Amino acid sequence: MSNYKPRNPLNNTVPGNYSRASRVLLLLQNDTNRDHLAAWLSGEYEIVTPEDKALSQIEFDLCILDTATLEHQNECIHSLKETAEPTFLPFLLVAPERTDRSREANIWEIVDEVISVPAEKQTLKNRLCNLLERRRLSQQQATALTQQRELFQRIFESSNDAIVLIDPQRNTICECNSQACDLLGYTREDLLQMSPEDVHPDEVSEFRAFRNSVLDKGHDWTAELTCRTGTGRLLDVETSASTVEIGGRTHMLASIRDVTTRTGQQKVMNNLHDVTIEFMEATTKQEVATVIMEAARGVFGYDIASVRLHDAETKPETLRLVAATPIAESYLDTTATESEFGDGVVGEAFATGEPVVVNDLQARTTPFNYGSIRSAMFVPLGSHGILSIGATEIGAFDETNVEVTQVLATNATAAMTRAQREQTLHEQTESLRGLFENATDCIVDIESINEEPRIRDVNPRFEEVFGYNRSDIQGESLSELVVPSDTEAESKWLIKQSLSGERVEIEARRETATGRRDFFIRAIPVQRDGAEYGAYVVYTDITERKRRDQQLQVLNRVLRHNIRNKLNIVHGVLDRSVRKEKNIPEQLAEEGLTATNELLDLSQTAREFATETRAESTDTPISVTDCIPAAIDSLEQDYPDAKLSTDVTADKMVPGTARLYRVLRELCENAIVHCHQAIPEVEVSCEQSPKRDDWVMITVTDNGPGIPDDQQAILENGEETDLKHSNGLGLWTVQWITTITGGDLTINTQDRIGTTVTIYLPTVQPDS
Repeated sequence: MSNYKPRNPLNNTVPGNYSRASRVLLLLQNDTNRDHLAAWLSGEYEIVTPEDKALSQIEFDLCILDTATLEHQNECIHSLKETAEPTFLPFLLVAPERTDRSREANIWEIVDEVISVPAEKQTLKNRLCNLLERRRLSQQQATALTQQRELFQRIFESSNDAIVLIDPQRNTICECNSQACDLLGYTREDLLQMSPEDVHPDEVSEFRAFRNSVLDKGHDWTAELTCRTGTGRLLDVETSASTVEIGGRTHMLASIRDVTTRTGQQKVMNNLHDVTIEFMEATTKQEVATVIMEAARGVFGYDIASVRLHDAETKPETLRLVAATPIAESYLDTTATESEFGDGVVGEAFATGEPVVVNDLQARTTPFNYGSIRSAMFVPLGSHGILSIGATEIGAFDETNVEVTQVLATNATAAMTRAQREQTLHEQTESLRGLFENATDCIVDIESINEEPRIRDVNPRFEEVFGYNRSDIQGESLSELVVPSDTEAESKWLIKQSLSGERVEIEARRETATGRRDFFIRAIPVQRDGAEYGAYVVYTDITERKRRDQQLQVLNRVLRHNIRNKLNIVHGVLDRSVRKEKNIPEQLAEEGLTATNELLDLSQTAREFATETRAESTDTPISVTDCIPAAIDSLEQDYPDAKLSTDVTADKMVPGTARLYRVLRELCENAIVHCHQAIPEVEVSCEQSPKRDDWVMITVTDNGPGIPDDQQAILENGEETDLKHSNGLGLWTVQWITTITGGDLTINTQDRIGTTVTIYLPTVQPDS
């Protein structure tokens, strides 16, 4: 092989304009031709001759030779051209006549141009310029290629990944970097003598499929291969490869990355899915701590692990040991189950909320003896406690261990937060359930279904008052069960407002098991599932309270009005009696006596009023067929001139709380006393109510002057004022006794002749 080295690229940048640095070698045996050429070219080029030097020792950019020299130096010239590749080294043949390419084809493996002599100087110059320009361009390309090769080599060697160059045709590894040697555990010499299949002995077919895919597509990637190292260790690798052309043949450049750790982490993450399910099923912090221990040992392979939970109720606050793996229990002083808040490395990690890694526990002062445990990491569980992981060797934990363990800690923290929230919610729910079940008020839990209030649940008091079994009415419409027909609009407004999130309070009448009663109703909205509103409707029975308020109001009016008038009369009589003449007219004395008797009667009426407008204590039902005739018989004895009649077609029983006899006496006596007809007429009838099958309708009709409208309005509105008040206590007595029983009262007067008072009462069964 020749030692010839290509000259550096020419400095000229303009084609054909070369400095004397362009060396032209003249290999001509014809001295005349050599001298002529030297004379022609010496002005522009540096002329070089052998001068007894070996051809391989001469540096030149272009060689001019004749046929004799070509034949003599054929092999040497051929070697020079091969050595110069890929740089173009031109040879110009000077021949007496044009050479036939077909007869001397081997010449053209060496000679690049032929010029016939004699030749013109300009023709020769043009040939030289063309050949030297080709050389210059080839030198530039060679320099660029060299730079690319050097850059590729630097990248090849400096890559963090292991890189191997594979010759698929020969099935060999033809190059590798140092990272490949380190990863695979072989020397460079060993790898260059191996096939790529030797690196994948357990997955030969998988590697071949990958290699064929790369050769077919020009590139590919896989993370499903394993490599067996020189020490026998099995690695999970991620390999990416592409094709490159080298020496006219396709090679495969493969980059190999060790993902064994990542694969292991991925397996841990996959196993954490099952752990997460167990976390979701845990109902207490203690159960979560137990799941942590099982995961630390079974998923992460940590044999030494423990959990301490924060106890804020102790003084000072402590971190109490609640769970530990068996090996941890054997190493730890289990008698020291509590660590003060902020004390030692455990307290430090909890106080800062950041993981702490200790490479050597014996180099630190600790609040208790860790036994043979030398290194540890302490990962906070939010505000709940600390997860501690230990090892018997020094420096066992790195950043990767902390990151993966934090994933477990994060899931555990979320589970503990959920368990704590659910425990609090459970306690609140139990408290609310106890309140719901034992409340003395009626409570209904409702939800909106198609804009209709449907019952979710009712408390026992509701069952008792309204007479429904909670299991029978779940899902039923609340309005249809308890709302009187004449108050449906009001009820719909109440429900609509509460189900839209507004708290509403009203007083209204509702249908109960014992009739209509007055309630203070509170609709309290509650939000369910973060969107839909439901409501708790609370019914507080205010029937008795309203009755007492009305009684106080009426009695107050009676005391201020009726008694005052009567006392004025008595005062006048007494005043006259103390004068000197002491002469009291008979009429005045009679008025005074009458006023005194009326005051006594009013006092007795008020006493009876306070007693008889209270509900009966007996639960024994009253028969209307017995009660009505008894009341009429009594009235006939007291008022023999009155015409009394009955028409009882409904044989019904009403609640024992109804003072029906007192009501009938009051209504009939009021009609007889205030009647201006010669013969007072009163008829009492009883039939089934047309409004409800389980109610009875009792009607008292008279031929008297009728009850004035203002008196009826007072009863309807339920209150008296200084300007609007009733004349006595009778009608109020009837009203209150009726409402105590849960019934209704209506008054109808036509043309001021006669009055019809209708009482609606709920009925009961004889054995109720």
